[in-house]
Amino acid sequence: MGAGTITLSDGRSETLRLKNIPSVTLVHETLADQVEIGQILAHRDAHALGGDEEQ
Repeated sequence: MGAGTITLSDGRSETLRLKNIPSVTLVHETLADQVEIGQILAHRDAHALGGDEEQ
């Protein structure tokens, strides 16, 4: 695993480039996992809120 650049963008703000990141593949995988977890939790929370409104 060598060093590399990670580019982050939310589609609205200016793109952020993190350069010369050691173990860039590991960092990329970790960030991707965190985004996925955030999406799962947001989806779960949205359903929980929706479920409360129906009762």
